[in-house]
Amino acid sequence: MPIKDKVTLSSVMDDLALWHQRYGHLNFNSLRVLKRRNMVIDLPIFDVNKNICEGCIMGKIHRLPLTKTSWRAKFPIQLVLTDLWGSSRHPSIGE
Repeated sequence: MPIKDKVTLSSVMDDLALWHQRYGHLNFNSLRVLKRRNMVIDLPIFDVNKNICEGCIMGKIHRLPLTKTSWRAKFPIQLVLTDLWGSSRHPSIGE
């Protein structure tokens, strides 16, 4: 592949990644539909199926389910779970 074609492809991929992010990480097939139906002005023409978005990959990682315990509270307030955090050295926006 000539260098000119590589640079053009890189530019289209950068533009496509920008559009992908602008549309809230919309899948690339749906972006193709938007282009085909002329629903978006200046959406680049693309025909590359090897699009990888790190944000999309991280968003699809599943966590393992919480471990189940055999103990369960028998009456209200028998078990109380809280998050405690002391004062912060950094002021908040309202302070």
